[in-house]
Amino acid sequence: MNTKEMLGVRPNMFGWNFTNGTDDTTHIYQPYEKVIDIKKEKRPIYGGWALNENYIKLPFAKDTVIPRMDLKVIVDTTYTISRKSIHYKNYYYPKWNKSTLYSEESEEKLMASYRTNIKKLEDNFVECYPVLIYNNSRNNAVTGTFMIQEAKDSDGKWKPIEFIKRLGIASCIPSPSPLLFSKKYMGSSIIKYHGDFKTKLRVKFANKKNIYYSNEFTGYIHKSQFDNKPYVIYYNRNLSNSLIPVPFEISKNLDFLDYDSNQMINWHVDP
Repeated sequence: MNTKEMLGVRPNMFGWNFTNGTDDTTHIYQPYEKVIDIKKEKRPIYGGWALNENYIKLPFAKDTVIPRMDLKVIVDTTYTISRKSIHYKNYYYPKWNKSTLYSEESEEKLMASYRTNIKKLEDNFVECYPVLIYNNSRNNAVTGTFMIQEAKDSDGKWKPIEFIKRLGIASCIPSPSPLLFSKKYMGSSIIKYHGDFKTKLRVKFANKKNIYYSNEFTGYIHKSQFDNKPYVIYYNRNLSNSLIPVPFEISKNLDFLDYDSNQMINWHVDP
């Protein structure tokens, strides 16, 4: 992917709790299960769906301490995979004409081209590197799903080239925390970038406030991908569905997974 701007990314997981073989004990759980009998269902129901308790835990309070586990983040650059539903381009939200009276019809007309562009993005295949998170601990781990790529700049300093696309409080379904069993993997992917600047890259993975880094690998990007303000500021002001826009100096800690111990973490993401 040849982009010249910092991209907003979302969790892009494709499996949990698998091994590096094909044994019969491998299970890949889905986060939600369709409710068959509402009267008999004892779990919380969200729009006809219930949380799969074999797979996830409910969202934690902001002061919940998640112990640091022995997690390994592995980027395999020996081959690439093609993935869909990846926003490999930043599209700006259409501006609303304040003189126009709001209606569902006018909103649909305004949003038509934007939604068409987003659908085209998600329907296209993007070249990616596979990423594996391995739980080397003896115990099962409650994990996050947030990760971004970082790269070394001309001075050899690690800087983000992606940011997390977060959602405010609009989602009625809670963001779950997947369970990663001991000695099992979960899989994800990252965009393979192309550019004119050869450098070292790595994945930064957040398990609540615990940060893990992957192996370093060589790649090519554009230096303009280090420019973290234009679209990030725009997104937080217009697309994150927050009731009150968050100042960049505060939101950047969430956007780039630089969590402060006294800061509330918003774990909702753009669906």
